[in-house]
Amino acid sequence: MAQTIFINKTKSGFFSSIGLKAKTKKQVFTISENLFTYNSTLGNLGEIKTEMIDFIELGKDLNFDIIKIGIKAEYKTKFKYKLNNFRQKLSELYVEKFSAEIIVFQKEIDIELSEFAKLLRDKLNK
Repeated sequence: MAQTIFINKTKSGFFSSIGLKAKTKKQVFTISENLFTYNSTLGNLGEIKTEMIDFIELGKDLNFDIIKIGIKAEYKTKFKYKLNNFRQKLSELYVEKFSAEIIVFQKEIDIELSEFAKLLRDKLNK
């Protein structure tokens, strides 16, 4: 039986930092054997299937680690239609700067990026 992995982000604001409100958890990633879902800075991307993914690699942005996820050429149009106009432009900026359509920043997940990149590659066979 395939195991599904859920990755959360703990969110805390000013009121939780002084004890007036509880921290909240937001599910950011769901990873299974042949796809993942990502509720990201680009919005909820829905299902990204393994066959759509060109590469998953670690990178840097201003000395901060990032994960770059590239989409294969034949799926770029399908991926683009998952995004509204603003998010399409943001993804285009990612491609210009990082050569990848999807960028994962450390602040988005509660797991180390290097560990998460390995988990993604292993689970999706990339």
